[in-house]
Amino acid sequence: MRTTRDLKRVWALLTNAAAKAEAARRQGTQIQTEPELLWVAQANITAIGIAERTRGGQPTGELAIKVYVAAKRPLSDVNEPVPRAIRVPGSARQVIVDVIERQPVEANDGGTGMREAIQPGLAICNSEAPSEVGTLGCFVTLTDAPDRKAFLSAAHVIARNGMSPPGTPILQVIEPPGGAVENIRIGTLVRTVSIRDAALTGTLEFDAAVGWLLPQCAAAARADIPQLGRPIATRSRLFRGERVFIYGATSRTGVGQIEDLNYSCLVRFGSEGALPDRIRLVRTICCTTYSRGGDSGAAVLSSGGYLVGLHFGTSPDGASVFFPIEPILTRFGAALAT
Repeated sequence: MRTTRDLKRVWALLTNAAAKAEAARRQGTQIQTEPELLWVAQANITAIGIAERTRGGQPTGELAIKVYVAAKRPLSDVNEPVPRAIRVPGSARQVIVDVIERQPVEANDGGTGMREAIQPGLAICNSEAPSEVGTLGCFVTLTDAPDRKAFLSAAHVIARNGMSPPGTPILQVIEPPGGAVENIRIGTLVRTVSIRDAALTGTLEFDAAVGWLLPQCAAAARADIPQLGRPIATRSRLFRGERVFIYGATSRTGVGQIEDLNYSCLVRFGSEGALPDRIRLVRTICCTTYSRGGDSGAAVLSSGGYLVGLHFGTSPDGASVFFPIEPILTRFGAALAT
């Protein structure tokens, strides 16, 4: 009998092998892995996860290892085909593999906003890359500066993929109906992950950064998210099938349903020359589409008003992904401002 524990053990085995393959590809060295796992190194594979198996496009109610590929090809054209089943490490048991077509996820930057209130959901950007517009996610407090108001968003939005230094201005992007786009400084960069450094290993834990609000902006800031309200707390335990919500600078209110809680996927970060063409996200949550370009960095809420994640991006053929919130807050020494 297949169990969730078996699936997670196999998922960990596959994602570890995929990460090693990415690192070897970047370094120009030979891929070192077990012969039966060489198939994970295929460039055609865009993600590996655990989700409900489908047949003829219909769900079966059975969980399986999901291998997502950019395009399915005839077995005669594949040197190392994806197996139909995989043995659980240290056991005679096997888990079923389900192969699904899905394009790589792309970061959701590029939108503009029209609201002027300083609150989650507004359009923001880094002053060094004003065309890379995303969303202010939520307000947080840092343990080493609890009296200052900080905010959370995506690193590819407010930190130029982690390459901008602390103190870099962060701008609100306003596009009035029929008017010209206006950028107004509302804060400065404080902390960020470095996506460029992560590119050396080929894997990224999450894409996030923190900024300070300027004092005059902090005094008038509102913590409630338009149409969703103020997050009441964080929550780490999620379930397949539950609904999640965002308010993005472009989409406004978006609603999706969780499909995969262990989605390790390849992503593209646009045309930034200092980055490789793709990086593997170690673990994201994959949902039905709830977002568009310009929504990166938006807070992801569950029913009841719990903050559960930070939105990253969307696959062109229909999937939105976000990072679980707790590892992000822990990394930055931050807590949700309530």
